[in-house]
Amino acid sequence: MIGPIDEQRYLSPYGNAQVKTLGAFIKKKDIKKPDELWHSTLVRAKQTALGLCKEIGWSIPILETEDLKPDDDCSIILKKLKSETRDIAIVGHNPYLEYLASRLLKNESVVFEKASCLILERISSKSLVEWKMITQFSADSLNQ
Repeated sequence: MIGPIDEQRYLSPYGNAQVKTLGAFIKKKDIKKPDELWHSTLVRAKQTALGLCKEIGWSIPILETEDLKPDDDCSIILKKLKSETRDIAIVGHNPYLEYLASRLLKNESVVFEKASCLILERISSKSLVEWKMITQFSADSLNQ
């Protein structure tokens, strides 16, 4: 196969349009701004993160983060999130995001279409951090 390796692939024109659709919807819904946005080391994840923040109008730290690639072990990020007190947005890939979300939601099955957004809320008790799903949507479903 000739072409760029997966880590170096850019968003397609359709992918850029999906980012704009998601960003416009998030902005219109006035979804709470996270404190920070983490994205994988893949070029298209960085493009997505920057595009979303631009479209929504978020001025937040955008950090390239290891351990978010499609086949990485999600237990590393789970451990980071367990001790995290800030609200974090993550731009990543499948199957990784499905595994991460399913683990956060106590093994509830989560399916991500391409260009999807899942919003979770942290519920904390004395010594336990749990998560609940607030909403999930995709750019394609918004365009229907």
